[in-house]
Amino acid sequence: MAPGWSGSQRLVRRFGASVVRRMALAGQTFEGEAALALGLIDEVVEPGQGLTRAEAMAADVAKRGPIAVQIVKAMINFAEGEDSDAPIEGLAGGLMAMTQDLVEGVAAFRAKRAPTFGNT
Repeated sequence: MAPGWSGSQRLVRRFGASVVRRMALAGQTFEGEAALALGLIDEVVEPGQGLTRAEAMAADVAKRGPIAVQIVKAMINFAEGEDSDAPIEGLAGGLMAMTQDLVEGVAAFRAKRAPTFGNT
Protein backbone atom coordinates (compact mmCIF):
# COMPACT_ATOMS: atom_id res chain seq x y z
CA MET A 1 0.00 0.00 0.00
CA ALA A 2 1.00 3.59 -0.52
CA PRO A 3 0.15 6.43 1.88
CA GLY A 4 -2.99 8.31 0.85
CA TRP A 5 -4.21 11.87 1.36
CA SER A 6 -0.75 13.30 0.58
CA GLY A 7 0.63 11.42 3.59
CA SER A 8 4.03 10.80 2.07
CA GLN A 9 4.51 14.48 1.22
CA ARG A 10 3.38 15.65 4.65
CA LEU A 11 5.55 13.08 6.42
CA VAL A 12 8.63 14.06 4.40
CA ARG A 13 8.10 17.75 5.18
CA ARG A 14 7.70 16.97 8.86
CA PHE A 15 10.27 14.22 9.52
CA GLY A 16 12.59 14.21 6.51
CA ALA A 17 12.90 11.83 3.58
CA SER A 18 15.36 9.47 5.26
CA VAL A 19 12.98 8.70 8.14
CA VAL A 20 10.02 8.25 5.79
CA ARG A 21 12.06 5.94 3.55
CA ARG A 22 12.94 3.77 6.53
CA MET A 23 9.30 3.53 7.58
CA ALA A 24 7.57 3.31 4.19
CA LEU A 25 10.09 1.25 2.22
CA ALA A 26 11.60 -0.96 4.91
CA GLY A 27 8.66 -1.07 7.31
CA GLN A 28 10.89 0.07 10.15
CA THR A 29 9.26 1.12 13.40
CA PHE A 30 10.79 3.21 16.14
CA GLU A 31 10.38 2.83 19.87
CA GLY A 32 10.66 5.24 22.77
CA GLU A 33 13.75 7.39 22.74
CA ALA A 34 14.45 6.81 19.02
CA ALA A 35 10.95 7.99 18.07
CA LEU A 36 11.37 10.98 20.37
CA ALA A 37 14.74 11.89 18.83
CA LEU A 38 13.23 11.74 15.33
CA GLY A 39 10.29 13.94 16.32
CA LEU A 40 7.75 11.18 15.69
CA ILE A 41 6.43 11.54 19.24
CA ASP A 42 6.39 14.37 21.77
CA GLU A 43 7.11 12.50 24.95
CA VAL A 44 8.13 9.11 26.37
CA VAL A 45 6.27 7.79 29.41
CA GLU A 46 6.54 4.67 31.52
CA PRO A 47 4.93 1.53 30.09
CA GLY A 48 1.18 1.51 30.73
CA GLN A 49 1.04 5.28 31.36
CA GLY A 50 0.37 6.46 27.79
CA LEU A 51 -3.40 6.79 28.11
CA THR A 52 -3.13 8.53 31.49
CA ARG A 53 -0.64 11.04 30.10
CA ALA A 54 -2.71 11.61 26.95
CA GLU A 55 -5.81 12.27 29.05
CA ALA A 56 -3.85 14.74 31.21
CA MET A 57 -2.63 16.57 28.11
CA ALA A 58 -6.18 16.63 26.70
CA ALA A 59 -7.43 18.07 30.00
CA ASP A 60 -4.81 20.82 29.79
CA VAL A 61 -5.90 21.70 26.26
CA ALA A 62 -9.57 21.60 27.28
CA LYS A 63 -8.88 24.33 29.88
CA ARG A 64 -7.91 26.75 27.09
CA GLY A 65 -10.31 28.85 25.07
CA PRO A 66 -11.73 26.64 22.30
CA ILE A 67 -11.53 29.31 19.62
CA ALA A 68 -7.93 30.13 20.51
CA VAL A 69 -7.05 26.42 20.40
CA GLN A 70 -8.60 26.09 16.93
CA ILE A 71 -6.76 29.16 15.66
CA VAL A 72 -3.41 28.03 17.08
CA LYS A 73 -3.85 24.56 15.56
CA ALA A 74 -4.57 26.15 12.18
CA MET A 75 -1.53 28.44 12.50
CA ILE A 76 0.74 25.50 13.34
CA ASN A 77 -0.61 23.44 10.43
CA PHE A 78 -0.08 26.40 8.11
CA ALA A 79 3.48 26.87 9.38
CA GLU A 80 4.16 23.22 8.63
CA GLY A 81 2.91 23.65 5.07
CA GLU A 82 -0.40 21.88 5.62
CA ASP A 83 -3.83 23.33 4.94
CA SER A 84 -2.31 26.29 3.12
CA ASP A 85 -5.70 27.69 2.14
CA ALA A 86 -7.49 26.94 5.42
CA PRO A 87 -6.16 29.89 7.47
CA ILE A 88 -7.34 32.49 4.98
CA GLU A 89 -10.73 30.78 4.65
CA GLY A 90 -11.02 30.50 8.42
CA LEU A 91 -10.09 34.14 8.92
CA ALA A 92 -12.60 35.27 6.31
CA GLY A 93 -15.34 33.08 7.76
CA GLY A 94 -14.58 34.24 11.29
CA LEU A 95 -14.69 37.90 10.30
CA MET A 96 -17.94 37.45 8.41
CA ALA A 97 -19.50 35.55 11.30
CA MET A 98 -19.12 38.64 13.48
CA THR A 99 -21.14 40.90 11.17
CA GLN A 100 -24.76 41.93 11.23
CA ASP A 101 -24.70 41.54 7.45
CA LEU A 102 -24.35 37.79 7.93
CA VAL A 103 -27.37 37.76 10.25
CA GLU A 104 -29.33 39.80 7.71
CA GLY A 105 -28.24 37.61 4.80
CA VAL A 106 -29.33 34.41 6.56
CA ALA A 107 -32.63 35.98 7.65
CA ALA A 108 -33.32 37.19 4.11
CA PHE A 109 -32.50 33.77 2.67
CA ARG A 110 -34.87 32.05 5.11
CA ALA A 111 -37.63 34.60 4.45
CA LYS A 112 -37.04 34.37 0.70
CA ARG A 113 -36.58 38.13 0.43
CA ALA A 114 -33.85 40.45 -0.78
CA PRO A 115 -31.35 41.33 1.97
CA THR A 116 -30.81 44.86 3.21
CA PHE A 117 -27.12 45.03 4.07
CA GLY A 118 -25.82 47.81 6.32
CA ASN A 119 -22.08 47.13 6.00
CA THR A 120 -21.94 46.22 9.67
